[in-house]
Amino acid sequence: MAFYTGAEIRGKALIGHRDGQEYQITDDRNVLEFFRDNCIKNIHDFLTAFLGREELFGRDLNKVAGLTDAATAYLNDIRANGMRMAIYGIS
Repeated sequence: MAFYTGAEIRGKALIGHRDGQEYQITDDRNVLEFFRDNCIKNIHDFLTAFLGREELFGRDLNKVAGLTDAATAYLNDIRANGMRMAIYGIS
């Protein structure tokens, strides 16, 4: 979900940014549009919308005890500190 962050679809790709560089995210158009439209929300609302997509997961994953809050904490950490620090504790 951190990777699929971008506010613009150009051609067939959502445009993400990392360290001042653009990268392209390719997927089904409806997936790209979902991320474009929702990744700007606060992290908890974004994850609630994502985890609630029954067409992707077969059920509303927000109903799994603690999942939404845990995912929110992890994504907050990734956005605040970067992926390497969040996973490995190094920058």
